[in-house]
Amino acid sequence: MSKKIFLFLFFSVTAAMAAEHTWLDSEKIGEFSMGMSDKNLKQKLNCAFKLGEDTMWGADGLYHQTWDCPSLGISFDMSSGRKGGKKIINQISIAAPSKLKTRRGIQIGSSEQQVIKAYQDVKDMQGTIPHEMFVAGSVYGGLFFQFKNDKVESIMLGSGAE
Repeated sequence: MSKKIFLFLFFSVTAAMAAEHTWLDSEKIGEFSMGMSDKNLKQKLNCAFKLGEDTMWGADGLYHQTWDCPSLGISFDMSSGRKGGKKIINQISIAAPSKLKTRRGIQIGSSEQQVIKAYQDVKDMQGTIPHEMFVAGSVYGGLFFQFKNDKVESIMLGSGAE
């Protein structure tokens, strides 16, 4: 492979990855985004969280803890560099009865066609399964819309693969 072709491919892939990260970094569910601090989360959401065990994941070397708020239909995977340390949002999941929306206006109960219309420009072709799952971004970092009877049943913002 010539040096020119290699450099073209390298910069094309790098630019695509940067654009995906920029998109993912700006995506939200309600007021919540990836990397938000535990302090900001507690200020924005008045909930008596059910906390999971603070456990180290070998895949990323971080400590993860689930913070659930079932009455609002929202769950967070919180992570930190040390056990019991200050945490940031690593993943956000919603299901009924959540009324939260994505930045592009999709919520629990939205139709599959509404999701396609809103996120077609960032659709992951390999991760998307018609009538089951739509992946915006990629399985390594994106929005995952799960469908039941043509309606959004759950939404997850984060990584679906390691």
